[in-house]
Amino acid sequence: MNQSTYHKVSDNKEFSFLVLLHFFDVSLIITLFLKLK
Repeated sequence: MNQSTYHKVSDNKEFSFLVLLHFFDVSLIITLFLKLK
């Protein structure tokens, strides 16, 4: 049980990291787009 809980936590961290990365990517693209306009 302990191991599965740890696995869930690590999965969650990975997930939030991916979300952050994606959000950063999107904001970067939007910024570039606005600069080009």
